[in-house]
Amino acid sequence: MKAEIEAYLLTRRTWVSATILSLRFHVDERKFRQANGKPGLLSEFAISDTVLGYKHLAQATTKEWLHHKHSKRRHAIMEMVRTREQDKKRQAMRRGTPPLIFEKDSSQRLMAI
Repeated sequence: MKAEIEAYLLTRRTWVSATILSLRFHVDERKFRQANGKPGLLSEFAISDTVLGYKHLAQATTKEWLHHKHSKRRHAIMEMVRTREQDKKRQAMRRGTPPLIFEKDSSQRLMAI
């Protein structure tokens, strides 16, 4: 089925919506995208756009390819940064650092026992 969809996208030479592909090949739209760490049916040979649909890599303009490539890179970097921040927070929580306690009158920090 991958080969049929790839051939179809190559002959269309333009953006094709997920709905059209789904109806033509009798496949749920969700199967086109990556899920549970497994690549989707179109992952190997197509780029996607949330509004326009899917287009074969060979038919994509340089501008379209760079937009796709950079958006994937930005997403990957954001995930790495988020994971780093979560890791820092988790390590701080696991250390069990007691909360800071201050004296009410003098605002001096008290030593935890």
